[in-house]
Amino acid sequence: MDRSALDAPELDGVLGTFQFAFRTERFQPIGTVSPRSRVLAPGQTGSFAIAIPLPAQPGDLGVRLVLATGHDGDGSIPVTLRSLVPLQPGGGTFHGVLTGGNGRPIFGGQTLAFQFDVPAGEPSSTWRWRCGTRTTT
Repeated sequence: MDRSALDAPELDGVLGTFQFAFRTERFQPIGTVSPRSRVLAPGQTGSFAIAIPLPAQPGDLGVRLVLATGHDGDGSIPVTLRSLVPLQPGGGTFHGVLTGGNGRPIFGGQTLAFQFDVPAGEPSSTWRWRCGTRTTT
């Protein structure tokens, strides 16, 4: 390609192949913070109490506590919420969708965490998986 064509003032746009990514965010409140604001002098510290409901379904939910200062350097604090699998006398159940991957999360495999507390005196867990119409113990 003639380089002078790229520098021509009458051209409007870009010639060639390039990659472009676009991302937007819409913040939604998920909990409460108290107090809602606090003014701190340089070097001063302060405390905030946050209340965030756990997810309705077992598993993890990642949220951010956004620190809005009104300046370009606003930041956020990551918060991970984990709901346990509820256990009854006969055990517990949870549902999820497993997708493909190669077993290595760094290369795009799926990672889901599920946790439950086994009551004192109960034996270790037994798992039963149902995939489609087939059940495996």
